[in-house]
This record gives sequence, structure tokens and C-alpha cells, in this order.
Amino acid sequence: MAKKDSYYVVATENNRGRKCMWATDARDLADAERIKDSVEKTGGYPKGSTARIVKR
Repeated sequence: MAKKDSYYVVATENNRGRKCMWATDARDLADAERIKDSVEKTGGYPKGSTARIVKR
């Protein structure tokens, strides 16, 4: 049986000059993409926040 790929998202919030980093697990690649889009575009995070997807 093949091992299922797992992903997590590492985000950096841009909070008024100070950076805040956090990570969260994702169920699959689509979930990781959704979290990344939320951080970078629509999720109410400060402007300039970034995220990247990491495969385990």
C-alpha cells in the first residue's frame, strides 16, 4: 500500500513591521492550496502576508 502524501503550510504574517510565523497541517494538496490562498489573498490576514506549502 502506497504512503499517502501529506502537506503542511508555513505562513508568515506581516503585523505592523513584526513578523509572526505559524504552521498548520493540511488534509491534502487541495486543502493546502486553500489555506495558502486564504493567507495571501482573502482570509483577513495583514497585507503582505505570505505562505508556502511543504510536502512531508
